[in-house]
Parts: sequence; C-alpha cells; structure tokens
Amino acid sequence: MNLYVFAGEDTYRSREAYLQAREGVRQKIGLTVLRDEQLTEEALSNALAGQTLFGTSPAVAVEGLARFTGDRADSILAILESAPKSMEFYVWEGAKPDVRLKIWGYLRKHATAFNLYAPLMPQEVRKIAVEKIKEHGAKISDSALQLLVSACGTNLWQLENEIGKLELATLGREITREDVLKITPVETEINVFSVVRALSIGDGRNAIKNLVQSRQQGEDPRFILSQVIREVRALLAIRDLLDRRQRVNSAQLATQVGVRDFVIEGLVGSAQKTTTVKLRRLFDQLVVSLYALNSGRAEADDVLDSIALNSIV
Repeated sequence: MNLYVFAGEDTYRSREAYLQAREGVRQKIGLTVLRDEQLTEEALSNALAGQTLFGTSPAVAVEGLARFTGDRADSILAILESAPKSMEFYVWEGAKPDVRLKIWGYLRKHATAFNLYAPLMPQEVRKIAVEKIKEHGAKISDSALQLLVSACGTNLWQLENEIGKLELATLGREITREDVLKITPVETEINVFSVVRALSIGDGRNAIKNLVQSRQQGEDPRFILSQVIREVRALLAIRDLLDRRQRVNSAQLATQVGVRDFVIEGLVGSAQKTTTVKLRRLFDQLVVSLYALNSGRAEADDVLDSIALNSIV
C-alpha cells in the first residue's frame, strides 16, 4: 500500500498539502473520503477493498485515523495490513498525535511519504501573508503587515481569516495599521494559548516569555490569568475525554469548551502530552493565584512569574 501521511502543529499547511494531494489523485483514479462519523472499521475495510468497473481501486483518504485505541485500533491495523499493495492511501491527522498511539506508530513506520509540518518562522509567515493578500487582490502598508503578522503569530488559519475580514472592511483601498488594530484581535488569544501550552508541559521558560509579551502589550494581569484559567479548564475537559477514550470531534469540542476553532487543535495536542493530575494541580494553583491577585495579597508580576516557575516539572 502506498501510504501518505500529513500531520504536525501547523495544521493549516498540513491540511493544505493533504487536500492538494487528495484532489490530485481524485482526478486520476477516483477517491473515497472517510472522516468523523463516516470513519468506521467497516467503512474503511470496504473502501480499501473497493474497485471500479475497470478493475482499478479508487484511492482512499481518511482524517483522524490515529485517534482509535484498544480493540478498535487493532481492528484497523489488521485492515491496513490486508490492503492491496497497489492502494493509494492518504491520511490527515491534524495536530501531531501522541507517539504512544498504536495507529500513529504504524503510520510513522510504514508511510511511503511522512509529511510533518512544524510552525513557521515569523519571516516565513510574513511571506505567506504577502502572497495571500495578493491573492485577495488587496494592498497593505508595511506597518499594517507587520502588525497583522504579529497578531496572528504562526497561526495561518487566523491569518487567512483576518485577511478576508480586512479586505471586506477596506473595499479596495490600502489596508492600514489602524484597520488591523480595529479589526484583528492582536495576539491576546494566541499568547494565552502559548502560555497554556508551555505551562501544561512544564516549560517555565517559554511560559514566562509569553506572559511577558502579554504584559508588554498592556494586558491586565487579571485578564491574562482569567483567560489562562479558561483554557486550562478546556484542557481538563479534553484530557478527561482522552482518559475515557472517547472520540474528540474538533468542531463540536470547540463549541463545548468555549474556544475558537483554530485553538482547539493545539489544545488537543497539549492535552495528549500531559496528565489529568498535572492539569488539576495547575488549575488549582491558577485559581489560588487569581484570588491572591484580586485580594491585593500579591503583585501581578510576582504572581505570573511564580506560576511559570512552579510549572517546571
């Protein structure tokens, strides 16, 4: 079987590459796509055994295959092992799955092409932003472009969305820095997510770095802390689903835990790298710190630094 895997923290580029490869093979030999509720052992088995009237097997593309565990994972591995050698099989995993998952291990070992997308550097994001703005037929000033890239960080999903909003708001005139400040939420949610990700894996150094960035942008420390608590609570909910081996549907989960769609993939990835015990300890510490801050018993900078330093495991 020719197995092509697309995954990584940069879910925008991994999905873009997956869709390009998927649609390219659709034009040549046909394609069956399985995702969400459609992706079952029976459906996968039938798709991998499928043939056209001319005797050729249509390619198969699936999304989120590695999430299956236990007996279901064993069943899927048996199906993959028995697939025809000529089969073209495409897998998109979104955020990089837990390395302990059986199916993920199989995909890594047997992939014909294993495409793992890491977050881009700021200069690379800037280049993509320029290209996207040209595709939209829009113009942007240098200062506005710099602020837009800073606001979106490495999140290309948000970058695409913000460029679309800015294009509609400016109606053909050049996008200015003032337009970006008015329309684009500058970095708060991105930095909060970066803080939470660092705290959840005990990376105190990066937690401090992102907390300092948020403070330098003038964010109220109480607001920062309340947002961090909100997302750690979301991490706990996701980790609970993982512990109970329940399926994680990203779109539904984003609504359920109250975060935006582009954040949820990263939260799932972070939840896979930690434990309920560690998250509960972090959550309790955050709540106590917020109380100390609100009651005047501690200074803002001391509270934020203490949280980051105590997260180191």
